[in-house]
Amino acid sequence: MQAAAFTREVVREILAEIAYADHPPDREWISSIEVAWLVAAVERRYRTRLTLNDEQTADIRTIDDAVRILTTALAAHGGVVERPALE
Repeated sequence: MQAAAFTREVVREILAEIAYADHPPDREWISSIEVAWLVAAVERRYRTRLTLNDEQTADIRTIDDAVRILTTALAAHGGVVERPALE
């Protein structure tokens, strides 16, 4: 397992990987459905279950918000560690 940084680029990469999300690279805001998909994708990628309350989820409106809130949530679960995909 290797420590990794959870950055704006990581958020953009995850949004780009989400098949139903057409998130233009220059758009800073994130729709509520993209937030739901983003949280689910982060949980899969880092093989963890995040505990976000409704207020935290509602506060994710931009890429920077996502980095700030999800970094805090991931830190509560041992930090950002890339884990190999389950096969």
